[in-house]
Amino acid sequence: MTVAACRTFYTLPSEMVVTKGIIDWLDFFLIQQDKTLMTRLNQRLNLISRTLLAKGETLAVAESVTAGLLMSRLSLAKDATQFFQGGITAYNLGQKAKHLSVDPILADKANCVSADISLQMARDVALKFNSHWGLAVTGYAVPVPALKIKTCYAFCSIVNSEAKQYSFRIETNFKEQLKNQTYYVDQILKEFLSQMQT
Repeated sequence: MTVAACRTFYTLPSEMVVTKGIIDWLDFFLIQQDKTLMTRLNQRLNLISRTLLAKGETLAVAESVTAGLLMSRLSLAKDATQFFQGGITAYNLGQKAKHLSVDPILADKANCVSADISLQMARDVALKFNSHWGLAVTGYAVPVPALKIKTCYAFCSIVNSEAKQYSFRIETNFKEQLKNQTYYVDQILKEFLSQMQT
């Protein structure tokens, strides 16, 4: 999208200096995108809260690649204490095996990043936190050249007490860790809403 095209959607701030124009405009545009993402996240959180409360159901989370960001966002939802049981961040194979009953041999073969690993994490967090729903995510937030990981991706799983299981992969082209993590959280919440409604 060109700067001219962007101007049709956003009004440039009056204090923007012409000599720094393009750089300042790109920074401004990225901040606006982040605001849009945060608005969307908040809307999804409110809908998740209303839906879980209406059903009398609870949620627990197991995270790796998002390092607690998903739990942090969920804790900000309206009436979170009435549906959010909590969660765990397990960042390495040893902790995933110890706290989330992940098969260490399977995890080692996949560097802890696969649909099977996220599914094991989701099942176990739901069980350990006595929750109707379990969400889990594991993946890469930055490229890892040594492992030939050029494009970041994550595997996510959603399980519920009625034996529903759903796993999916999210890919992103961002190079910045926080942008990838935030994008993963947004997509996980989107899929969770969809699964709750089916």
